[in-house]
Amino acid sequence: MKQYREKSINWISKIVSSIVSSKKNFRIFWNCLWAGIFGWTMETVFCSILYHSLQDRGFLSLPFCPIYAVGVFLYLLMGKSPKPSIKNFWRLFFVVAAAGTVFEGFSGLILEQFGIQLWYYEGVFPLSLRYISLPVSIFWGLAGGIYPLLVIPKINRWADSVLPSRRKAWFWGTTLLILGDFLFTCWRVWRNGGYVPLY
Repeated sequence: MKQYREKSINWISKIVSSIVSSKKNFRIFWNCLWAGIFGWTMETVFCSILYHSLQDRGFLSLPFCPIYAVGVFLYLLMGKSPKPSIKNFWRLFFVVAAAGTVFEGFSGLILEQFGIQLWYYEGVFPLSLRYISLPVSIFWGLAGGIYPLLVIPKINRWADSVLPSRRKAWFWGTTLLILGDFLFTCWRVWRNGGYVPLY
């Protein structure tokens, strides 16, 4: 048992070291963090206006939507951000609109199997079918075209400004917060027999 514990600790230490010691990896971490925060803020503002009341958006309790972090993570794995241009904008628009629609549709169906329904477009937006919607897909495309061209370069500069000696504190602080939030949310789902919004 002690041997497995030591191996696990060494494995975690290697992952953390690879993130905080590499400028590229820390940029990815920083981008994923802010994408989750921006996504939560955007959804909360939009849905609160749409339904005329404050909405609890996302699966977690903290102001963080993991789905946006995952999307940006997958995008950054493909390489460098393209330079701002009309051609690159439309290329990103169609790719992100299609990928976002497929991902959102499958995510909605999977969560439904666990008694969780975080969004439902049919009857709310035109040209909608349960967990996917043409207006929302267009929005995904617009966000996918603008975000990599204009926002990611700025976040990269912010990440580069964090001193190497402080990167580990940022990593552990945010990672433990999100992990704790995830475990707390799973406990709430188990206790309530399904997902119940905080407010």
